[in-house]
Amino acid sequence: LAGARPADSGIVDNAIQYTQKAELKRLHRQIEDLEGMNRTLQLQKANEASTCAQLQLELKKLEAVNKRLLMERSEAFATESHHITAAAAPAPSSSTAVEAVLSPQKP
Repeated sequence: LAGARPADSGIVDNAIQYTQKAELKRLHRQIEDLEGMNRTLQLQKANEASTCAQLQLELKKLEAVNKRLLMERSEAFATESHHITAAAAPAPSSSTAVEAVLSPQKP
């Protein structure tokens, strides 16, 4: 194009303008595509934030249930231990009871 004749300069100018317009259209389409991708990512980010908040709430509920179940289990274990201890204690025999009654009490 540098060696073009003056008569060809109009054709060269038109070719340059056409190329520039085509490039401008391509860039506009690319910008629109990027804006669309940005909107999609913003929606995805909002959805993920909402899901995260829901999961955190669910986790707190599960932690509360877990704490309650642990307390119930602890109480049941304590009750069971008390029953086992009471059952394992030897019952006073009749001879021990008689000895307690017959032996003089020490002051």
